[in-house]
Amino acid sequence: MNRRPLQVLLAVAVALAAGALTYLALRAIGLAAFDGSLSRWSRLTDPPETAARFLTPDFGAFCIESVSGSAYCWEETITNQTRFEEWREADPDELGGAVSDLGSPYPCDFRVASPPFNAIDRFDDPFCFEFTYSLDSYAISDRHEIWRWSHHTGFGSALLWGYCPIAASPVAALVVGFFVSRYLRRSRLRAGQAE
Repeated sequence: MNRRPLQVLLAVAVALAAGALTYLALRAIGLAAFDGSLSRWSRLTDPPETAARFLTPDFGAFCIESVSGSAYCWEETITNQTRFEEWREADPDELGGAVSDLGSPYPCDFRVASPPFNAIDRFDDPFCFEFTYSLDSYAISDRHEIWRWSHHTGFGSALLWGYCPIAASPVAALVVGFFVSRYLRRSRLRAGQAE
């Protein structure tokens, strides 16, 4: 009985399965990295006074109103791989009304993890423009701590995670198919020598 067609079919099936599994694994990792599933909430430094609610945010900064009625703005600066956070007393000109959107929709398709606490106030600060996407979600916990969930991505990561699985799948299929066919050829030769 000629086993060659059966062995070729087995090699092709294993190669296709390897390609499909490679695609699915890379796609799952890529989506998790791209949509924010891997981002976590982190606590920011405490303001000078106990935070009560958020005030109108400004680009790259936000302001809070304390329980005593004072207002403070938080800013973050990153220089030479060093991150600085600072609270400063708010200038009355930069203050608007209260901003709160517990659970409001935002235009970026990110999967914001639920905060690991009860939020008394929260707002999302999205930036979605063509191929640059970012979302900073801020929340004040019931213990008056300020937390941030942050995720930023761009065209490069979309390209990498969108096309890397497509390119890697046939390569995995070819490599696995080569080794499976080589193994089957060797086993066929050994069987021929044993007879």
